[in-house]
Amino acid sequence: MYQNRETRASKHRGIAILAAMIFIVIFTAFSVGILSMASANLQLSGNHQKSNMALNAALSGLEYAKWIAANTPTDSPTHINTVTDKQADKVWTNLCAQVKSAREDGDGKTKTHEGDDGQRQWVATDWVKYLDGSSFRICFVRYNDNPNTAVRENLTIYIYVEGKCEGKCEEFKRTVAMQLRITKDAQVLNYAIAGRGRMWLAGNTTIHGDIYSSWNKANISPFNMTDDSVVEGSLNTVLPWQSMLNKTYQMQTFLYDTNGRLMLSDGKTLQRSSGYLYDSSGRVITNSSGTPLNILSLKFKVENGLNVATDTSGNPIIGYVNGQSVGPVVYGNPVEAFDADGNRIYSSSDELKGTYKTVNYSQPDQTNMPGLSINDYYDASGNSLTALHYKSQIPASNAVVSGSTIENGKLSTSGVPTVTEYFPHAPLASGGYSVAASSSSLKLTRYKYEGKTLRNVVISGGTNALFKNCTFEGILYVDCSTSGPTSTTSTYNNIRFENCIFNGTIVTNVPKNLNSGWWQRNCLYFTGEATFNNTSGYQEATILAPHFNVNLGNTNPTQSENNVLTGAIVGGIVDVRGNAQIYGTIISMADTTAYTSGYVTNIGATENDGGSETTEAGDIGVIEITPNEEQMLPSGITTPIVLKPLKNTYEEKILPEEIENLFERGFQ
Repeated sequence: MYQNRETRASKHRGIAILAAMIFIVIFTAFSVGILSMASANLQLSGNHQKSNMALNAALSGLEYAKWIAANTPTDSPTHINTVTDKQADKVWTNLCAQVKSAREDGDGKTKTHEGDDGQRQWVATDWVKYLDGSSFRICFVRYNDNPNTAVRENLTIYIYVEGKCEGKCEEFKRTVAMQLRITKDAQVLNYAIAGRGRMWLAGNTTIHGDIYSSWNKANISPFNMTDDSVVEGSLNTVLPWQSMLNKTYQMQTFLYDTNGRLMLSDGKTLQRSSGYLYDSSGRVITNSSGTPLNILSLKFKVENGLNVATDTSGNPIIGYVNGQSVGPVVYGNPVEAFDADGNRIYSSSDELKGTYKTVNYSQPDQTNMPGLSINDYYDASGNSLTALHYKSQIPASNAVVSGSTIENGKLSTSGVPTVTEYFPHAPLASGGYSVAASSSSLKLTRYKYEGKTLRNVVISGGTNALFKNCTFEGILYVDCSTSGPTSTTSTYNNIRFENCIFNGTIVTNVPKNLNSGWWQRNCLYFTGEATFNNTSGYQEATILAPHFNVNLGNTNPTQSENNVLTGAIVGGIVDVRGNAQIYGTIISMADTTAYTSGYVTNIGATENDGGSETTEAGDIGVIEITPNEEQMLPSGITTPIVLKPLKNTYEEKILPEEIENLFERGFQ
């Protein structure tokens, strides 16, 4: 019995040893696998890091390329809406020179080469060091126009930037690309509405973009929005929020702490009444003598989204807390009030009650935005640019009359019946156009044209025409005095269009001055059912009427594809009511700050601003405005030529072989 037990134990010990060896082999293999995976992951992590370094280098190179383009001299400002081949060639030549003159930090000039193979032109840099182990190179390419198409390829410049990171064993490369356009400066078209006066948005109005006002009188709000209006972008004002804090109105509802202080985005707080600034611990910020600083009485400059208090010379002011210096006095912006669900909180005193993305304060003024200054509409010799570009295309003789068609010349008033109207007039229920709204209304003797088709016609100053059920094609040019309207009838033109169809563009002469009563005398007034469908060769503008009161009044009773205004609508003040779809920018370029409360650009229902003509129920409708920043400004506005990055063309891609060859040609 004892021997059998020993034999069985010996057998069991053999099995245990075998099992242990098997487990050791398995665990060893598993450990080797883990180590191999760790090594692979480490390698992958290293590769990923190098790839990201290459991409960052390429992105840095793209910014460098955009900087080169932004600093490239272009041709003189022009007042035609296209860039000529000669101008485009000059820009390209200047860009090549700018690339060659660009320098690296500490390494002298960047090596470059350029070429032209008859199909395309290019200028490229050699590798430029970016960070340790990474670098980038840039190639600008411009193709010649294809003679078989109408597309002008020579106005587009392609940027290719290759970034690389060199490792111990291999090299990683990434490529990004973007396009530049040689074009006229049309920054104003980035906005759905841009103007030098105040703006009211009311009724069922939707703005698919940003709006901008250079109104600079802090005693009255630059914007007013009713709760049924929507701006899907930002509201931009040149006024600083600091200047509006203690006025009788408020733009928005801001957050306040338990001490009644305005909460700022950087954690500081502000006492509105005194202008005292408190740090995040609630301690007042003083000058070196211990006197609290009133930052609302100080100048400031905006840096990186924060406000830096400055003296009159623009130097930063040093602040102190409990006698200890805290450096330059820097503070954030007011914090908007939102409820627990993320909804913006409104108060009854808010000027902005509608829906909008944000308000941007302290924006640049209009001086660098072509299209908002009356000087942009004149050449260096003082000539009206609209007359040079549009009136000159129409014969100076009387228009030819053939049946109901009037075309190619000056509109005759001989034998044309007249009617007496007033502007502003009484409500339609109280007599309408033939009754004055007040003793200050302007009395007009209108020449009446009904049921006509007008094509390429000039309306002489003082005609003050009434067009009923007319159709307009080509150019309708409304003349007036370039000095501005006076009491002499021939110096102005107040035109009313009733139930008319516009298949062309309306252009006016350029009154340089806003003389007394200008908004009454120089006016384009659209009533009834106005249908806009511009099919002419002037797609850049539906209405080009600088320093005119453009009052679109009531348009079609329902929104439709036949009620579309395409391109810029330029006026001194532009009001839009009723139902309309606008694909372009409304530009109200008259500086109205000389008036106590200014005149207002009304979008939506009429507000009683003193310059509105009616308050009819039909004025309230659905209005949509969609800007198109890729559109050209119309001829007749002086703007510089620029190299504009096309944001929607950015892409990451494999470097095309032809571009690789262009890179290598000059560096072999």
